[in-house]
Amino acid sequence: MGLLVLEWSLNQAVVRSVRADKDGIVWLVPDGIGGGRYSGAQCFQTLVSCRTCRSPHLLSVHIMLKLIALMEKPIVFLSHSTKNKAELAELKSVLDKRAAGSLEFFLSSDGQSIRFGRNWVVRISDALTHSKLMFVFLSSESADSKWIHFEAGCAYANNIQVVPVCLPGMDLNRVQPPLSLLQGFNFRSAESMGNLARICNETFQLKMNETFTEDEFNSLFAKSIPGTQPFLGQYSNCIDNVNMHSVITKPEGGDFDSLPLLKDIGAAAGLESLLYQVTDGLQQSRTILELPGCSVSVTKLNSPSSKKKESLAAGGVPQEGLQRRFEIRVVLTPDLFHLNAPLIDKWYVAADFRHEYSVSIKFASGIIVEETRHRLTTKLYKTGIHLVEPHKFEFDKLCFKCTTWTYHQGGYAWSTLDFGCTGNLSDGRLPKLIDRLFESEVLYRRIEAEGWREA
Repeated sequence: MGLLVLEWSLNQAVVRSVRADKDGIVWLVPDGIGGGRYSGAQCFQTLVSCRTCRSPHLLSVHIMLKLIALMEKPIVFLSHSTKNKAELAELKSVLDKRAAGSLEFFLSSDGQSIRFGRNWVVRISDALTHSKLMFVFLSSESADSKWIHFEAGCAYANNIQVVPVCLPGMDLNRVQPPLSLLQGFNFRSAESMGNLARICNETFQLKMNETFTEDEFNSLFAKSIPGTQPFLGQYSNCIDNVNMHSVITKPEGGDFDSLPLLKDIGAAAGLESLLYQVTDGLQQSRTILELPGCSVSVTKLNSPSSKKKESLAAGGVPQEGLQRRFEIRVVLTPDLFHLNAPLIDKWYVAADFRHEYSVSIKFASGIIVEETRHRLTTKLYKTGIHLVEPHKFEFDKLCFKCTTWTYHQGGYAWSTLDFGCTGNLSDGRLPKLIDRLFESEVLYRRIEAEGWREA
């Protein structure tokens, strides 16, 4: 098949066919529609022979419409932030190979979907108009992007299927409405990578291979994986903070100044810190140490112990054995928990506290605990998490409670996971427990906000 250049006009749309390559593949470029790569058997040999056609007028309008239909490839719009363009450009390349030319994956930042020098606003608008499916890729940097929400809103308004996809470092539980109202998934593994192909197959009745290897996934996101799997597990982004609280007693008159010890422990780990004292509204002296991602305070409580009250009532003379109370509070962020938890554990031993302290993991606003009993027991089935009391659980010998708290005004709700600890805050059971609570949907996000709604 030699060089063949034909041009037709149909409703002011110009269609051009460019010469066939050595493999017998004809490249068709219809202006205003988008090019496509199809075999000669699919196009010309079934409609009109390239070898015998001498005049473009031999093609009927009916054949012309068929030719245009063949040249339109379904568009899958990959909405994203330019901050993630490197990973998504590689992902697009992988998907292009899997689709084998049957789909056009539109990625505005790859330099191919929008050619240099073209009007990118017009091209994005055109791609949105002709798309049938949109994957909205969200990261911790782009989840609040107004442009991404604008693209998704336009697509949804045009009845385009919109699927939120959370890249490593982001989690669906952190996505805000209206995107959180749509069914999506976390992009964490080769299996989740296969969801992209599966959804394309279901939408366009294709037969793309849906199986990817971990090596293929890691080759795309290996750089971001270490920072996206923090100590508290893949749902760390659903945690606001971790709080510790304890009240310890020391002999009256004795000095208790343990924060310089923690400061030294932090310095040995290469962490800068700030140590200072304040006096609160109750005239109680408080010493505070701030580390990156961690704040520790020790407050000397003014109220004497019950023993001292009895002693003063009897004659007002302090006796040996009377105690002074100190309140210890620690607040840690989930992002640097892996750095600070071992330091707190080391401090606990070095300061010889010998007291159990309470730990409360506070989850993000809107995340609640399943409270309907029959649903709760169904979700706990075969998770390794057991009910030991009506509101108390056990996992691998770790006893804990899960509670949802609500402000009645406005319905603001959050949940906590509470347990006792004796110097092992960096407990390896915690990430496994938190993952299972979310995966079983014992913990889940309650959706109440207004957003896009089905008709």
